[in-house]
Amino acid sequence: MALAQQQELLTERWDLPHRAGLPARGLVIAGVPGSGVDELCTAIAEVGTCGVPARYLGEPSGPLRERWAPKDSEAYLEMLHARRTSSTGTFSLQLDLDDLDLLRDDELPLNDVVPPGAPWVMVRCEDRFAQAVSLERAAQASLPPGNGTGYDFPSLAGRFADIRAIEDSWRLVLRAQAVVPLVLTCEQLRDNFEWSVRAVLSHAGLPSLRPVVIGAGPSEQDATSELWRTCFERDLASAIAEHEQKNAFGS
Repeated sequence: MALAQQQELLTERWDLPHRAGLPARGLVIAGVPGSGVDELCTAIAEVGTCGVPARYLGEPSGPLRERWAPKDSEAYLEMLHARRTSSTGTFSLQLDLDDLDLLRDDELPLNDVVPPGAPWVMVRCEDRFAQAVSLERAAQASLPPGNGTGYDFPSLAGRFADIRAIEDSWRLVLRAQAVVPLVLTCEQLRDNFEWSVRAVLSHAGLPSLRPVVIGAGPSEQDATSELWRTCFERDLASAIAEHEQKNAFGS
């Protein structure tokens, strides 16, 4: 679902009237996997004043590059600014940690993509376990029929650790960029999506040309997710006790 939303924002439907020159202002939206950041970016694109925040630098941008066929990175950037900057002169970018590596590979400073001083928005989850479950269930849903699915303690523990590592990496990035982002949680997106979108517009200092489209936001936890939580807490306590017992015998 997330990849489909990212690629939808790269279709011709979202190309804007051609604008000459560099954007006057920018907006960077970042988030951890499973946080609802893709739904937020779609809603921000719908309001009409912020441009179209999409993954222009990551792997999902492939269809856009293929459609525009730029000769090099500089030509691609020029096309982005010309066709994805709003009437308010705003260019928005959805940024993933992997995209920062691509910027370094292309020797393209972030300030060349988004104007310096652009406000940032960071989307994360308060309930990291629910986030890990959401990612695990999405991954299992993509498996071919007949593959084993269901509760898997090692896999969930690995996703939980990955989430913590991603959050730590983003903290370092934000510190390096010297920005203080507007922080939204997936719980806020789920409980009050329209308020969350308007909070982004306020942070960017921009109005809305069209009504806010109410997105679904991250899904709520169901009975299966709650069962997995119970099993995980049990297995985690058992693993911790076993580790402590080994250390006691080893000392």
